[in-house]
Amino acid sequence: MYLINIVYFKLGEGGDYVYHGVTEFRGIHKNDVLQLTREQKDFFAAENRKNVKEVKDLFSEYFLICVENLSDVALNSLDEWIYYIRNSVIPDSFTARGLKEAKERLLYDALSEEEKLDYDHTM
Repeated sequence: MYLINIVYFKLGEGGDYVYHGVTEFRGIHKNDVLQLTREQKDFFAAENRKNVKEVKDLFSEYFLICVENLSDVALNSLDEWIYYIRNSVIPDSFTARGLKEAKERLLYDALSEEEKLDYDHTM
């Protein structure tokens, strides 16, 4: 499972605009990292869940998208999506999967109620 947080404010010190984190459990007294037992590893392997090798693999991964840190130059499809989130505009040159549908939805949402009724009737 992925949890994505989009923040529009300065969250902390750092120059990137996408941060990734995982849940890791450390012992309070011994500072050891909680690990799967051999039986648990065997169970997940038998269930064909090869991606579960550590306790952290059982919990969500977190992504923080710091919109304010993004420049207006989109270098990849993730940048195109973040540009859209930041600016509510999708340039014609963007090709990220799903953006075409998002652009169509933006155009629809910009219609007046009467125009939406006409469009819906036509469709």
